[in-house]
Amino acid sequence: MATDDIDRSSRAGAGVVLGAGSLVALAALLPWVDVSTVYGTQIFTGMESPDGQWVLLIGGVIAASGLQRLTRHGAKSWEQVVPSVAALGAGYIGWWHFQYAQNQIGNLSVQYQQYIGTGQVRPTIGIGLYLIVVGGVATILGASTQGQSDRESLNPLPLISFYEGAERFLGYKKEQADLLAWTLGIDPHESYSYEFYIEIRDRFREQGS
Repeated sequence: MATDDIDRSSRAGAGVVLGAGSLVALAALLPWVDVSTVYGTQIFTGMESPDGQWVLLIGGVIAASGLQRLTRHGAKSWEQVVPSVAALGAGYIGWWHFQYAQNQIGNLSVQYQQYIGTGQVRPTIGIGLYLIVVGGVATILGASTQGQSDRESLNPLPLISFYEGAERFLGYKKEQADLLAWTLGIDPHESYSYEFYIEIRDRFREQGS
């Protein structure tokens, strides 16, 4: 059914958000700046900066949002907003540190020009900053699908006949629909909103029916 396709798409987006959040959190633990010299390589990870700790926390929030969506039926609008806002925050931190690192590398290039030219000193931007950007973009793309609720994706007509709704949302034929209507105490010849059928479907799923 179309609604099942929507739900599968939403869950796929949640999987992307979960993976992207994990990537952002991992980026905080990886090098943000590397300085290689003839004496070895000095690595500066995100955790050496308070901002890196924020990135770790933000990545955890993003991943938790995706995990929560994966473990239940139905979608909430906040599941699209929260990870997207968090990703923008992480992206801003990554962008700021990327610009700062570039400036610092430029200063080192001037200060130690004779050594950099011979390869004795080689400062580079670490992989962590790149992964923050990649994870942020992936989060926003995944969240745009993750937070898509059934109500936002269905035909805009407000009502649908009971027999059609029972077949479309529950896969029930007329006899099963009549039994359901009797159980619910409603008139099967009336029309009801999409939300009505979605709530019944989700209730049955939660009960394992």
